[in-house]
Amino acid sequence: MGERRWLGAAILMAASAVACGPSITDTGYVGTWSRGSDRQRSNVYIDRVGDDYRFRIGMRSDDGARLVTCDEESHCAESIRGEKQLDYQFWTRVEPGTDRLIVEYDVTPVRPDARPYRYVDVVTVEDDGLTLRAATIERDGVKFESEGEQPTRIYRKISDRILEASP
Repeated sequence: MGERRWLGAAILMAASAVACGPSITDTGYVGTWSRGSDRQRSNVYIDRVGDDYRFRIGMRSDDGARLVTCDEESHCAESIRGEKQLDYQFWTRVEPGTDRLIVEYDVTPVRPDARPYRYVDVVTVEDDGLTLRAATIERDGVKFESEGEQPTRIYRKISDRILEASP
């Protein structure tokens, strides 16, 4: 009788662990972060490789018309209705004297009449490690000095791991 109770308790604990899914903890920048709505979802994937971080994005509209995918080298492509529109290339560095992650990226339109542009974002982890704030501090050489003028995006952590599936 005691063995049956122990086995029943073990099965119940295993089932509840599966139902709850993996826990989400403060792993610093590493993990998968998400924002958006039912119409369009954006994910940020940050992984640690040695002393560096690898930053990638993913985006999908609800109708599948707009899609952004990245390779392992942080090179991304955005397409609309299957036609490539933009290329992105991301680089990261940790700001000396702080733990802020600086993400620089070039955006290159595929149209020959459009010019490329460059962004610099400051990324911070907040709210017990479950919120990622990305604030643009520079766009094409124009600096946004105060927090009030910096375009800011807020992401919520959805996994401690890098989820490779599209958003």
